[in-house]
Amino acid sequence: MITSNGWSLLCLVGIPDVFHSWGGSWLNEFVEAGSVMSLDQTDVDFDQYLDVALDNATFEEEIYGVPLGVSLTLFFYNTGIFEELGLDTPKDYDEFMTVVETLRDNDYYPLALANQTGWTGAYYQEYLVNRLAGEGLYDDALQREGAGFDDENYVRANEKIQDLVDMDAFNPGFNGIPYDAGQGRQLMYSEQAAMMLITTSFLNNVRDEAPQYEDDLGVFPFPTIEGGEGDGSNLLGSGAPVWSVYEDTEHEELAIELIKELSNEETSIDYMDSTASMSAYEGLQSDDAFVQQFIDLLQDANYLGMPYDQTMPPSVAQVHLDAAQEVLGNTLTPEEAADLVEEAAQNSLD
Repeated sequence: MITSNGWSLLCLVGIPDVFHSWGGSWLNEFVEAGSVMSLDQTDVDFDQYLDVALDNATFEEEIYGVPLGVSLTLFFYNTGIFEELGLDTPKDYDEFMTVVETLRDNDYYPLALANQTGWTGAYYQEYLVNRLAGEGLYDDALQREGAGFDDENYVRANEKIQDLVDMDAFNPGFNGIPYDAGQGRQLMYSEQAAMMLITTSFLNNVRDEAPQYEDDLGVFPFPTIEGGEGDGSNLLGSGAPVWSVYEDTEHEELAIELIKELSNEETSIDYMDSTASMSAYEGLQSDDAFVQQFIDLLQDANYLGMPYDQTMPPSVAQVHLDAAQEVLGNTLTPEEAADLVEEAAQNSLD
């Protein structure tokens, strides 16, 4: 028995009674193996959590985990550079492309990108598909219900990404730069780059690594696309960490009490205050202006889509990340990349 702050975390040998994850496909692998307890018959009050966060731990209409936090993927930008060049934050994609051109013509890298592992660059495709086709296309392709990952909107999204590459919108060598090492963020801090599409954890990075930069920090959502079917309020993000219980726990009552404690209002407020992140607890507000801006965007959102690599089966997710990286590297055509992901989906999901 391990005790901490009055709470007990009881473990079987090698297998914890309570564990956390990103939810999504990773958690579902263990659910399908019969290793995770459904919480539907417990006394957990699901109404206290945001539905969009609970969705990340819901499979076959049963809930297998409770969320603590929520992150969003948004554009962070340098307000000073925008002011210097007389730029407004873009609302639609045509305005966005004009901003990119203006920044490039004034010797800034318009978009900072550190994409060695693929997930940062994949955000562009995932957002573009959402804005072009709406949230239904990805869900249909994942569930194998009609359109697939070779749908024309995936091809169009890849074409738009390669348009950005061809106009030198990104910093040189971006596909070889690891995000966690911080080199991409340094391009923002040093005012070499003006924008970065990244998760809201970027705010915490700024406060740890370059607190003076916060004075010039702004944020805006991914622009709409004229004629696109996607709702402009749709967001990409993640509901995590997610707390779950081992199916064969011998301490079910204590385990349920622990996950409730780890995701209750008091813990959620502490989490927001210490991480500059949003909580998955319903109705919380923040004195932090940035965090409140994130909360407002989420409350107004029509949909919160999880990153593909968290919701696809792992074998498909890796092909998606690799293909998106090669699109950015101009080593696959838009059609070839879409076909590769669809082939992996057919092999894994059909």
